[in-house]
Amino acid sequence: MMLAPTAKTRRHLGILAILVLAFLVRAAVVSWVGWNSVTFGDARDYLNTATHLCVSGEYPDRGNLPFFRAPGLPLMIAVGTLCHPADIWLIKLELIAIDVLGVLALFALARVVLMAEAPAHLAALAAAINPFFVAQVADVRSEPLFMLFMDAALLCFFMAQRRGWPASMATLALSGCSLALAALTRPSALIGIPFFAIAWFAGGRFNRQRVAGVVIFVVSAGAVMTPWVVRNAVATGELILVNDAGGYNVWRGTHPELQRLLGSATRDQYRARVRHFQTYTQARAAAKVDARASSPRERSHEWLRLALDRMREHPEEEIAILGANLARYWRPWLSSLEHSRIAVVLSAAWLLPLFVLGAAGLILLLRRDRQTATIVGAWLIVTWLAHAPFQVVMRFRISYADPVLLILASLALTELCRGPGPESRLESEARGGWRPELS
Repeated sequence: MMLAPTAKTRRHLGILAILVLAFLVRAAVVSWVGWNSVTFGDARDYLNTATHLCVSGEYPDRGNLPFFRAPGLPLMIAVGTLCHPADIWLIKLELIAIDVLGVLALFALARVVLMAEAPAHLAALAAAINPFFVAQVADVRSEPLFMLFMDAALLCFFMAQRRGWPASMATLALSGCSLALAALTRPSALIGIPFFAIAWFAGGRFNRQRVAGVVIFVVSAGAVMTPWVVRNAVATGELILVNDAGGYNVWRGTHPELQRLLGSATRDQYRARVRHFQTYTQARAAAKVDARASSPRERSHEWLRLALDRMREHPEEEIAILGANLARYWRPWLSSLEHSRIAVVLSAAWLLPLFVLGAAGLILLLRRDRQTATIVGAWLIVTWLAHAPFQVVMRFRISYADPVLLILASLALTELCRGPGPESRLESEARGGWRPELS
């Protein structure tokens, strides 16, 4: 006689089915695009960086843009392909596996943040079929790797919040390690180190355990980053945490010409302005920087000086540019200058409900778990503001905000479908009732 599966077994089978679905959807899209197809603008630079590393044993000090790439993705390519970066199909297969693990991490994060099973499964299902997540593995991009590390950092941090001392020590250390790996993949994640440290410190009454938690988190993050910082110091003689892209990115992101090309009336005008910016404006500025700077850190400082000089000369224009960057971060559809009309409409059909339900979910969470909701909301705001001086494109927001919005939207949708009636499990948990297993 066969025994009926337990509730725990059904939950495990449910998430396993979602992970299989995530893999199949991604494999199908990559097969449609082409396992050896490379079209993304930065992909060749990642591949060239990995190739240079494998051939020479040295990390290049400059790529196709006037800085060297963060090491996360190039190192993954070099190690994952056993120094055969020309095997694009293998890189895409690895990115698929990484993104499927990202779906699992998002599921676990939703369980810990929401303390409820149903919305966690819904969030995982949404992540499995999310067209933007799926598109990220169709080319050679850093987003899947970054999102896995970032979601893992958030997961471990909130697990530490739920656990008592000293059980939280290990998860805080893992959070710091994951966040450092995210920063080594995309340097903007460095903002998370002070943010998480402050959030942990402010999350309870002041005592030695609270201070020790901050120390554990920061030291763990520093331990993971130290080998790369030492490598940079040996190679360049300078203190560089990740790479030397900061100054250039500020110069580019606040440049009036870039803002004008983003507001082009037609696609042909947009392409012409992009060519002019890259071949004339940027090339002329790069020549000035190279004439004045002889090292990566000096180059970054010189790019930043050019940007600051322009800001001082035209402060009103630069303030308007920062405002436009902040607004563009939350644009809920693809750019019509780069995508077809149907793609723009379909993107809005996905993103507009996500934003509305995400906001509703945050309000629900704020009513039931104020501390967690405050951290989540503050994280969305801080990462948004941190992108203001840079060129803002949708994929930057997707990596930071959309996994969190999926979780919040799943809470709102679950509550909406449940309708009025008995209290939810989240409400029960708030009074000390049901809790999911955190193991």
